[in-house]
Amino acid sequence: MSGNTRNPEPDIIESALPKGGLRLLNTEENETNEADDGPEEREQDTRSILHGWVDLALRVALLLGAVFSAYQYLVARDETRIGRSLDLVETWETR
Repeated sequence: MSGNTRNPEPDIIESALPKGGLRLLNTEENETNEADDGPEEREQDTRSILHGWVDLALRVALLLGAVFSAYQYLVARDETRIGRSLDLVETWETR
């Protein structure tokens, strides 16, 4: 070994690659039709679609929850302000 770390030995590179080498996908040859998919692939697609809708529903629910919490906070703040004003009026009238 010469201590050169920039050029690894070829057998290390070959052992890192898959046995058949690297295959580049050609989109024209690998286009599939949904009718050709097996039941396992359709089930996986259905599961992926279901997970996507559940994720969307969860995000919408979290957003609505955050908006509702902000609304409740603003209403409570307004009620507190009104309560303080009425207390001040009551204190003014008792003097």
